[in-house]
Amino acid sequence: MQESDIESQFLYQSIVQQQEGVEEKQILMSRLTETNHIQDESVQINLDSEIITQLREEIVELHKKNQYLTDQINERDNQIAQLKEKLQRQTLLNEAYQIAEVQLKQQVEELKKKVTEQQEQTPSQLENLSKFNFDFSWVNHMERDLSHDGLLERYDRYRSNKRLAPIQIKPYSEKFRYNNKQNSPYFEQSQQTERTQNIQKKRINQNKK
Repeated sequence: MQESDIESQFLYQSIVQQQEGVEEKQILMSRLTETNHIQDESVQINLDSEIITQLREEIVELHKKNQYLTDQINERDNQIAQLKEKLQRQTLLNEAYQIAEVQLKQQVEELKKKVTEQQEQTPSQLENLSKFNFDFSWVNHMERDLSHDGLLERYDRYRSNKRLAPIQIKPYSEKFRYNNKQNSPYFEQSQQTERTQNIQKKRINQNKK
């Protein structure tokens, strides 16, 4: 009985020791499991941070591409607006040219009509030339005007109208001996000076008007 009790006690102690060892191993295992979880979380966090960084870089690149495309679109819009403006100006010029061409054609047609009418009227005018009364009596008047007395009469009328200084006229044949009018005896020196002053005053009055 004593030996069996001793064996039983020994077995009981062995079982207790094994249970304690199992408990210790379970505790160690749980600690290892927690450690693994923590490590897994840190690894996951590192992976997530790398992914986030990569995504941010991709987003920045996408923003740059988007800005580049926006600038390209704005430039294209400006080019299209300029082309539309040029097209509008060209259209207005074409319309102006067409209107001018039509007006020019109308003027040419009117001119052709006038030329035709003038050509039709010319023969009748030539026929009427024979009916004109050619009176050459004015030649006698011209001879009178060019004579010595005629020149005096004409100058008196001209002097009264223009208020010029009186002059002395040389004979008609003697007047044409001198080609230089400034040295001609046709006018006396004092009369030339007064006449020049009157002409200058007249020009000044005309410029004031």
